[in-house]
Amino acid sequence: IAIRGIDGATLPAGVKVTPSKDRSRLAVTVSAAASPGDTTMQYEVADATNDPQRYVFGSVTISVEDRPDPVTNVSVTDFSDRHLTVTWNNGAANNSPITGYAVIETDANTGAPVSSTDCSGSLCSVSTPGNGPDNAVRIAVTATNAIGTSDAATISGPVWSDVIPAAPTDLASSPLDHGLTITWSKPPSGGGSAITKYVISVEGTSTIEVQEPAGDPVGTVYSHGITDSGIDNGSSVGYSVSARNGAFASLANWNTASGIGHPAGPPQIAGSPKALADIGDGTSATLNWDGAFTSNGRGISNYYAAIFTSGESAPTCGVSGDLPGSPSVPGSSSTFQSLGTGTSTTFEGLTPNTPYSFVVYAFNGMGCTASAPVTATPRQRPGLVSSIQTEGPVANGTNLWDFRLTGFTIASGSTDADTFEYKLSGGGVDQGVYGPFNPPTFLTTTNQSQYGQTISVSVKACKQYDGIAPLCSSDWSTPFSLGVPVQATVPSGLTFTHTADTDPLAPPATGSWTWDAAPAGNYTSVTFSCGGVDDTVSPGAAGRCDATAIGASENDYSNLTMTINANGAQYSETFDWHDYVEAQ
Repeated sequence: IAIRGIDGATLPAGVKVTPSKDRSRLAVTVSAAASPGDTTMQYEVADATNDPQRYVFGSVTISVEDRPDPVTNVSVTDFSDRHLTVTWNNGAANNSPITGYAVIETDANTGAPVSSTDCSGSLCSVSTPGNGPDNAVRIAVTATNAIGTSDAATISGPVWSDVIPAAPTDLASSPLDHGLTITWSKPPSGGGSAITKYVISVEGTSTIEVQEPAGDPVGTVYSHGITDSGIDNGSSVGYSVSARNGAFASLANWNTASGIGHPAGPPQIAGSPKALADIGDGTSATLNWDGAFTSNGRGISNYYAAIFTSGESAPTCGVSGDLPGSPSVPGSSSTFQSLGTGTSTTFEGLTPNTPYSFVVYAFNGMGCTASAPVTATPRQRPGLVSSIQTEGPVANGTNLWDFRLTGFTIASGSTDADTFEYKLSGGGVDQGVYGPFNPPTFLTTTNQSQYGQTISVSVKACKQYDGIAPLCSSDWSTPFSLGVPVQATVPSGLTFTHTADTDPLAPPATGSWTWDAAPAGNYTSVTFSCGGVDDTVSPGAAGRCDATAIGASENDYSNLTMTINANGAQYSETFDWHDYVEAQ
């Protein structure tokens, strides 16, 4: 007699409820466009009494069902040896519980069916015909309920199972300048697809991929050098290598071998060697290069030093073999020396006064770095003086007579000489060293202590070289005997006493010369003469000489002449009576 819930606001689209003419039945029709779902409605019925008190309501649920909607987001989330793990999101069940799923595999190349795997949930492991891209399949998933099976949902591209290769073996590294050479051996594939490349990572630079032939046998050794300015020499640098095959990179957890390397480059120049030539016999030179190089990340294992003269080329030094390598150098000799880790060496047997060039090479297995050339000239001292040539004594200014050295001879086979030094000996003479001088040179002392002494001279021959002090003989010659230098000094207390007449200063002069001490020294004798009187006085002794003029024209007859006798010669000085006169 009444129905509730059949108006359009409560029934879903496509569902229609119609009473029969006698109102004894309800007819429900559902179109294909109706959405799945449950609709509940009420109906009121009366019995044969048609008593309103006996009316009663009943209820009925109209259930619209459909096959499931397609699943979504089908993907492979993992793989293993001949297996794939497939996941998806469920579609709507459409008012009929899903009873199961099917994962359908077809050959990715031919489309031929491969397998269908029933799955109870939205994560399912399925088998594959083989590993690697060559065995790729396409995946489709369907859901099934009591009404039917959903449309298939597929993965957009082919997928396949695989096995991650083991980590490379025998991993090692050797240094490069701001980099490393990394070596490794091919690992087994483990039943997966063939290994075709390796990924190398080095701290301080970008990761790189290296392609290698897939057919190489297990154990094949590979190497690859990586350099970058961001890799510091001498630092500890981490690196790793992983083998890569055809497995999905986005799902793979690659096995990696890792290590620590130490980049290095050739030694670097930090300074200049110093060459010190021998100053003496002139046959050697010492080379020192302490602090001239830095190792640049790898210790210097050997130094080499070369010597060459003008017109010759410096030897070369290099590296043999893979880095770090062994030295490639000329054979060791007197002109190219292998010196280990020492920082100095001496070259012997050189030619005196010959310019030499020197180069030092630092080797650390990464390179053989040459210093800038440095030069030095060993200098030879003149030999010992074996004889001298002198003259004199000869006049050396007023009333002085000294010996003069005019030449000298040195031992044969030694370098030449152009100057000399000397020192005098004998009596109380000053024995200081004088020179160097060029001959001819008077042999004197600063305080004139040589006069009146029987002297000898010792001589060193000297050579003046550019840039250094004069280089002289290593020892003095034996003393060469000279004689007695003469100084004709005014006798002390010398006076001329004039005999009085009308003009004591007018000639002719008559008077007497007296002195307290004649010139002193190791002279043979001292003689004097005046007014026709000649006599001898001991050197340094007092004396007297009377002078009488014998004619007005002989005014000088009253002058005093004093003569020193030495060295077999005479050295005279005349004193004018006018300069010493005293009137009575």
